[in-house]
Amino acid sequence: MKYVITGGPGCGKTSVLDCLKSLGYEVVPEGARQIIEEQQRQSKPILWNTDFLEFEKLIIERQFELEAKISKFPAFTDRGLPDSFAYCIQYNVQLPKHTMQKILNHKYTEIFILDPLPREHYANDNARWESKDQADQIHKNIENTYKRLGYETHNIPVMPIQERARFIIDAVKGGL
Repeated sequence: MKYVITGGPGCGKTSVLDCLKSLGYEVVPEGARQIIEEQQRQSKPILWNTDFLEFEKLIIERQFELEAKISKFPAFTDRGLPDSFAYCIQYNVQLPKHTMQKILNHKYTEIFILDPLPREHYANDNARWESKDQADQIHKNIENTYKRLGYETHNIPVMPIQERARFIIDAVKGGL
């Protein structure tokens, strides 16, 4: 009973997950943001624009570590491991076969994809560097990736954070 909350950059994932956490649900934070913040403090950081492949490998490793710590179910993850495939498509990078296989062997119960927020709500920060157009393309890559992997995806429309969280909870409790 591990559910992925995903979508392109800036679609409200973290806000929805914070809401789910405040309601007592187990939430796995986004490993990518942790890696970015850690690497930005290094004298020779490994980031998307310095060595994308190594950067993505760090993210994947962190995501596995974070998900291994889940202690109660249902649990919600801020992104899932297949998101890495979508980012690799975006940046035209190929993961090593053993890494790809490890991700393919890792399974989730359901995938919730948050619809992108309107352009006026999109903002960059220290870990979100993509333009809104790039974010929209990554969103499409994410959606297509999960579908190609055989997951049933559930799109969550743009609405207030609490309503998005309630929509997800109702879907999980209703057994989809």
